[in-house]
Amino acid sequence: MSGANPFLDPSRQAELYGHASRLAGRSNALMRAKTSGRPVPDTIVRLVRAHHERADELGLVLDLGCGRGTSSLALAQQLRPQRVLGLDAAPALIEQALHRAQRLPDVPVSFLMGNFHQLPLPAQSFDVAVAAFCLYHSPHPQKLLSFRR
Repeated sequence: MSGANPFLDPSRQAELYGHASRLAGRSNALMRAKTSGRPVPDTIVRLVRAHHERADELGLVLDLGCGRGTSSLALAQQLRPQRVLGLDAAPALIEQALHRAQRLPDVPVSFLMGNFHQLPLPAQSFDVAVAAFCLYHSPHPQKLLSFRR
């Protein structure tokens, strides 16, 4: 990616995030295209269940590039870990995620604004990290691909 990330430019927040239905429409179209009709959050949950040896006993689940919190909420509701932390660099998306999470007061999820290249917690502190549709926002995606727990 060249230049500044437009998703982090405060002058473009209204254009990129101001109309929630437009963002939701793009997200839904992307989900359908990328997963052949299966919702991405359900696919992520299914993958965690299939590949994590203790999927029913998870502590912290980290959702990198959480956006509006759709996957974070699904992970929390379906896997019931002790806690889900959604991390995103866009303040407008974190605000939407926080608003959506308020409707589910018993779901153990919180959201934090931050850079997924500089995690605000040690690698050994979470059981699962997911990153769906966020690598293309990174100026250094190879650093995420080489991330190891």
